Amino acid sequence: MITTKFKNTLKLKHLVLALSVFFTLNINAVCNANFTYSTGANGTVNFYNTSTGTTASTNYMYNFGGGNYAYTQNSTYIFNSNGIKNICLTINDSLSNCISTKCYTFNITNASTITPCNANFTFTLLAGGAVNFSSTSSGTNSSTFYSWNFGGGSYSTGLSPNHTFTFNGIKNVCLTISDSSGCSSTKCDSINITNATTPATCNANFTFTLLTGGVVHFASTSTGTNSTTNYSWNFGGGSYGTGLSPNHTYSFNGIKNICLTLTDSTTGCSSTKCQTLNITNASTVTPCSAHFTYTVLAGGVVHFSSTSTGTNSLTNYSWNYGSGSYGTGLNPLHTFTSNGIKYICLTISDSLTSCSSTKCDSIYVTTVTGIKNYVNNLANIIIYPNPNNGVFTIELSALSIENKETKIYIYNVLGEIVFEKNSISNTKQNVDINNLVNGTYFIKLIWDTGYATKKISIQK
Repeated sequence: MITTKFKNTLKLKHLVLALSVFFTLNINAVCNANFTYSTGANGTVNFYNTSTGTTASTNYMYNFGGGNYAYTQNSTYIFNSNGIKNICLTINDSLSNCISTKCYTFNITNASTITPCNANFTFTLLAGGAVNFSSTSSGTNSSTFYSWNFGGGSYSTGLSPNHTFTFNGIKNVCLTISDSSGCSSTKCDSINITNATTPATCNANFTFTLLTGGVVHFASTSTGTNSTTNYSWNFGGGSYGTGLSPNHTYSFNGIKNICLTLTDSTTGCSSTKCQTLNITNASTVTPCSAHFTYTVLAGGVVHFSSTSTGTNSLTNYSWNYGSGSYGTGLNPLHTFTSNGIKYICLTISDSLTSCSSTKCDSIYVTTVTGIKNYVNNLANIIIYPNPNNGVFTIELSALSIENKETKIYIYNVLGEIVFEKNSISNTKQNVDINNLVNGTYFIKLIWDTGYATKKISIQK
């Protein structure tokens, strides 16, 4: 008879076996980056992730060249020049410690080439509020159209129009140029009219009353207004209002900057008044907390990712990489020029909640040495085939260093040495690293008078 104790012992053994299989599968997890793409009009290319072995924690980075990146599974990019483009997708997973890169080369032939144009103008103040405007725009041609906006609902066309302002004050004048090639540019400038025949003066001002639950009552006390005056309120955080005496409800506590702008199309008068107020009784208070992760890549490059909480669409991300280097954005890349311990700080802040938080952490960079190219010798390394399946040939005789011992190192994208070998320079060296996963690797050759590196891609 099987006892209860013996049954429990069997169940425990089965559980241990199941857990060991589970963790073994996770430890040996393999991911393979891959993607497809489709081309559209005017240099537009759509990229579609088809990578395998990914999880919910997998990060994606497309490298479009020229310092342009995207960090989504699928992406669209518009190339502004024709030619051969080399596009790479790198995936990495902090859960499975898996990293893989896939690159494709294709030819862009339909990029939009628009000759740049730049609007600009000068002006001359004349008597009685009259002003002569003259376009000094560049990149124009016979098809260029000139559109002038003098404010107060007054417009004109042509290269050098005159306009008479009825009222004194600061005027914002804009010139927009456009042509048949699709080029468009706008230039705005402010001018001060002091000799108009009908002076008009208005001055924006307002009071406010703090009510319960974050509600504030605003009331205009402006002077020089009339029935055609418009009242435009900016409550901050992307919220606006109109009218003489609006109410506004703030969802979050903190200092708020409020502006009232008066405009009058009849008199041409415009005036703005800003004040600050402190909200302490809003119904919703959301704390924010800065956090980030990072991945050290080849050549001293580090990919940072904010994992901050309590953020929203108005949150600003400010990165301090040390040594006077800074960055912005959710997921920036930064290249360090030396190895060692780096002290990194991320500060988040936003105008909606008035929340601010800073997180600092130390990272250790070790991938700067051995990844830089020694440019004078770069063209003299012959590697074929490339891309390859992990088996390839290095032609060393092109280095013109007879019978000298040369060390061969191969690094992965994390800067780790995955292969090394001693060789004599005047020979062809066959290398077999077929045991490595698909991705990008760097080959470095070192001899007594110099070194050189090149990149290869393993695609099985």
